Amino acid sequence: MAIVAESIQDTVIDVIEICRDGARSFASAASAIDSDVFKKELLHYSRERAEFAEALCGVLEELGYSAISPAAVPESKHGGWFNSMHLNPNNNVHAILSACERSEESAVEAYTEAISAAAPSPVGELISAQYQVVRATHERIRDLRDTAEYY
Repeated sequence: MAIVAESIQDTVIDVIEICRDGARSFASAASAIDSDVFKKELLHYSRERAEFAEALCGVLEELGYSAISPAAVPESKHGGWFNSMHLNPNNNVHAILSACERSEESAVEAYTEAISAAAPSPVGELISAQYQVVRATHERIRDLRDTAEYY
């Protein structure tokens, strides 16, 4: 049972890391984009991912797992998807949104793995609900990327 609990905790921590990385990276993407419409939407996703991470931390604590503080989670286990993209004057909305879309694809994969880990009810329910939002965001970013040349 302890091994299963540790595995669930590790899985949820991985999703928390993905969310925190997404929060930082969406904020970086927003600062690199000129379009106020895109900037506002990317900042919304940044705040949303930070809220997702905090909600997951809260549920872990309620279930008696180790509390996760921002200092306890490495800066980015997943590579800081946007920070690794070198900003230069040639970066355009399409390139920035492409980086965001790739990140959301990774987030969808992490959430899919977490759902299949069969976490206990409160964690599983929260992850499932967040997964729906992450999946919709992935589709939205992909659509924005595909139409970016028109903005």
